[in-house]
Amino acid sequence: LFMNIYIGTGIGVILIYLIAVVDTETIPTFLKWFITLYTAAAYLSIAFASLLAKQLPPLVEAMKDWIVVIAGVGFFVVIHIDLEIPFTSEAWAWVVYAFLALVHMLIASAVSRTIPMVLGAITTFVVAWKISRELVRLMFGDSLGQMEMLTLLGILAFQGIGIILAAIAYASKRDEVDALVRDSLLRCLRRRKVEQREQIVETNA
Repeated sequence: LFMNIYIGTGIGVILIYLIAVVDTETIPTFLKWFITLYTAAAYLSIAFASLLAKQLPPLVEAMKDWIVVIAGVGFFVVIHIDLEIPFTSEAWAWVVYAFLALVHMLIASAVSRTIPMVLGAITTFVVAWKISRELVRLMFGDSLGQMEMLTLLGILAFQGIGIILAAIAYASKRDEVDALVRDSLLRCLRRRKVEQREQIVETNA
């Protein structure tokens, strides 16, 4: 039911915009921003709910399965469109993309689901490819001949081994790592609340 409401609401907003819009050239921009914000809102909401609630109601707990798939995968896809990954050469876009890999992994620990971790791993491999390409470009220039390609693959393989070993280590101690990450995130949220209260008190004083 809630999945149908979520998808139906998103489609409804898009249809209303398409009917009301006069300048059709704004449609791609609207779709990118709306899908990004809509999927991110659901993705982050279930993560914060999982962190702040000691025990979620069974219905909400069951909702995690489809939220991390629909919202998580939707966000993963649209962010590639927004940042033009892997085609862009803008450094800021790659920095944001690398940060989002960490976000996916943190959400995976928060909601205790595998899909966000898989998305984070895919993002990490894409970043590893970019690092490899830039290192080869630094050593050999823009050309990509046989030697350059072998070097690129070697660097990528080295990073890939590290990512796989990290994934194996995580899988072997998943419960402990997830608990540690959740506790750390909770402490950060609580500290932020305390700081906000102190600022309010200082303002009113």
